[in-house]
Amino acid sequence: MPRQLRSMNVAIRLGMTVRRRFEVVYRGVRMPHLDFAVSRAERSAAQGRHRTH
Repeated sequence: MPRQLRSMNVAIRLGMTVRRRFEVVYRGVRMPHLDFAVSRAERSAAQGRHRTH
């Protein structure tokens, strides 16, 4: 289970998706990473849905 599961769930709720997966080796330990991002079009669409004025 990923250590940052709560943070990952927040990113997903905000409309972000995993753009790449990579691994970092730190002190001999392999650590998988996920790079989350949101596209400009997705962000603009989400902001338009949340405007109140």
